[in-house]
Amino acid sequence: MYAKLIIREVDLKSLLAYANEELTHGGTTLSAKVSAKIQLSLGKIFLITPEGLDVVGVQNWPWDPGHLSSREANSILSRTIHRYLSRSGNRVLIQDFEATRSDPSFEDDPLRIFYGEELYWELQSPAISEDKIGDCVNDASYWPWIGYFAKARISEGRDIEIEDLEEAASQLVGVAIQALHDSYLVWWRTDLEPFPDPDM
Repeated sequence: MYAKLIIREVDLKSLLAYANEELTHGGTTLSAKVSAKIQLSLGKIFLITPEGLDVVGVQNWPWDPGHLSSREANSILSRTIHRYLSRSGNRVLIQDFEATRSDPSFEDDPLRIFYGEELYWELQSPAISEDKIGDCVNDASYWPWIGYFAKARISEGRDIEIEDLEEAASQLVGVAIQALHDSYLVWWRTDLEPFPDPDM
């Protein structure tokens, strides 16, 4: 039986260190740009976790606590992304370092963009449904799974330039990272923008 999942603020240095490590080894140009610019101490971390889990006792953040529904965790994250996109001028980039540009299904989806051979999901419309966001979350590569909450891109087209990634890194509001095996943490600059509570 799966435990009920909640999203809650967690203030732990070990979780900040884990987020930093995942960004450092993110495997994409955007993760490298963000890792070089980000000051994790300026933000707060919100963790999707089983209700009642003693997070203070967690020593290994990729660890699987058991009884955790990945489907429910994806739903909470998708609602968080959807709420963020409901505010004008926002976008979310999800890296996908395992897919290839030659994949026909990748070429056919207008939400997928390219930086050279690197591939990203780009979500920047409030009209994108929670179900579609959930598909993007599920289809992106894992270990690490990383999504970037940034500001909308002014340039058009599915081929982006290094300047687009630098701009996203400079305007970053939050980062979602896989944690607790099948769940996620969301690092957020609450001083820049309120956290997009998925339950509001």
